[in-house]
Amino acid sequence: MAEQLEKGAWVSGNPALTILIYPTAGEPFALTTTDFDTEASAVDELVSAFSSGTPLRLTDRHENEGDTTLVLNVANIIAIRVLPLAAGGKTGQYL
Repeated sequence: MAEQLEKGAWVSGNPALTILIYPTAGEPFALTTTDFDTEASAVDELVSAFSSGTPLRLTDRHENEGDTTLVLNVANIIAIRVLPLAAGGKTGQYL
Protein backbone atom coordinates (compact mmCIF):
# COMPACT_ATOMS: atom_id res chain seq x y z
CA MET A 1 0.00 0.00 0.00
CA ALA A 2 1.24 3.51 -0.71
CA GLU A 3 2.52 5.71 2.08
CA GLN A 4 2.48 9.50 2.08
CA LEU A 5 5.67 11.37 2.87
CA GLU A 6 5.68 14.69 4.74
CA LYS A 7 5.90 16.72 1.51
CA GLY A 8 2.92 14.94 -0.05
CA ALA A 9 4.76 12.55 -2.39
CA TRP A 10 3.54 8.98 -2.65
CA VAL A 11 5.80 5.99 -2.19
CA SER A 12 4.62 2.64 -3.49
CA GLY A 13 6.16 -0.47 -4.94
CA ASN A 14 3.47 -0.39 -7.64
CA PRO A 15 3.74 1.70 -10.80
CA ALA A 16 1.51 4.74 -11.24
CA LEU A 17 -1.07 3.99 -13.92
CA THR A 18 -3.51 6.38 -15.54
CA ILE A 19 -6.97 4.89 -15.98
CA LEU A 20 -9.18 6.69 -18.52
CA ILE A 21 -12.87 5.92 -17.94
CA TYR A 22 -15.53 6.51 -20.58
CA PRO A 23 -19.01 6.40 -18.96
CA THR A 24 -22.25 5.81 -20.88
CA ALA A 25 -23.34 9.34 -19.97
CA GLY A 26 -21.20 12.35 -19.19
CA GLU A 27 -17.61 13.23 -19.93
CA PRO A 28 -14.70 10.80 -19.81
CA PHE A 29 -12.39 11.22 -16.83
CA ALA A 30 -8.96 10.03 -15.75
CA LEU A 31 -7.50 8.89 -12.47
CA THR A 32 -4.00 7.98 -11.37
CA THR A 33 -3.68 4.88 -9.24
CA THR A 34 -1.06 2.59 -7.75
CA ASP A 35 -3.62 -0.11 -6.91
CA PHE A 36 -2.10 -2.65 -9.33
CA ASP A 37 1.26 -4.46 -9.45
CA THR A 38 1.58 -4.09 -13.23
CA GLU A 39 -0.33 -2.77 -16.25
CA ALA A 40 -1.24 -6.38 -17.09
CA SER A 41 -2.67 -7.02 -13.62
CA ALA A 42 -4.78 -3.85 -13.94
CA VAL A 43 -6.17 -5.06 -17.26
CA ASP A 44 -6.88 -8.52 -15.79
CA GLU A 45 -8.76 -7.08 -12.81
CA LEU A 46 -10.76 -4.70 -15.00
CA VAL A 47 -11.69 -7.51 -17.41
CA SER A 48 -12.78 -9.61 -14.42
CA ALA A 49 -15.00 -6.80 -13.12
CA PHE A 50 -16.61 -6.35 -16.54
CA SER A 51 -17.11 -10.11 -16.98
CA SER A 52 -18.70 -10.64 -13.59
CA GLY A 53 -20.58 -7.32 -13.47
CA THR A 54 -19.17 -6.52 -10.03
CA PRO A 55 -18.43 -2.95 -8.94
CA LEU A 56 -14.90 -1.73 -9.43
CA ARG A 57 -13.07 -0.02 -6.55
CA LEU A 58 -10.12 2.22 -7.45
CA THR A 59 -8.05 4.66 -5.41
CA ASP A 60 -7.25 7.95 -7.12
CA ARG A 61 -3.92 9.36 -5.87
CA HIS A 62 -3.21 13.08 -5.63
CA GLU A 63 0.03 14.43 -4.21
CA ASN A 64 -1.58 17.53 -2.74
CA GLU A 65 -5.09 16.28 -1.97
CA GLY A 66 -4.54 12.73 -0.73
CA ASP A 67 -6.52 9.66 -1.78
CA THR A 68 -10.04 9.41 -3.14
CA THR A 69 -11.68 6.00 -3.33
CA LEU A 70 -14.07 5.53 -6.26
CA VAL A 71 -16.58 2.70 -6.56
CA LEU A 72 -17.67 2.34 -10.18
CA ASN A 73 -20.66 0.46 -11.56
CA VAL A 74 -19.18 -1.24 -14.63
CA ALA A 75 -22.64 -1.46 -16.22
CA ASN A 76 -22.41 2.31 -16.79
CA ILE A 77 -18.98 2.28 -18.45
CA ILE A 78 -18.45 2.00 -22.22
CA ALA A 79 -14.66 1.69 -22.22
CA ILE A 80 -11.61 1.93 -19.98
CA ARG A 81 -8.08 2.68 -21.12
CA VAL A 82 -5.07 1.73 -18.99
CA LEU A 83 -1.72 3.39 -19.59
CA PRO A 84 1.49 3.90 -17.66
CA LEU A 85 1.88 7.38 -16.24
CA ALA A 86 5.16 7.80 -18.14
CA ALA A 87 3.43 7.12 -21.48
CA GLY A 88 1.89 10.57 -21.61
CA GLY A 89 -1.26 9.25 -23.28
CA LYS A 90 0.48 7.76 -26.34
CA THR A 91 0.09 4.04 -25.54
CA GLY A 92 -2.14 1.84 -23.47
CA GLN A 93 -4.82 -0.81 -23.67
CA TYR A 94 -8.54 -0.27 -24.20
CA LEU A 95 -11.11 -2.57 -22.61
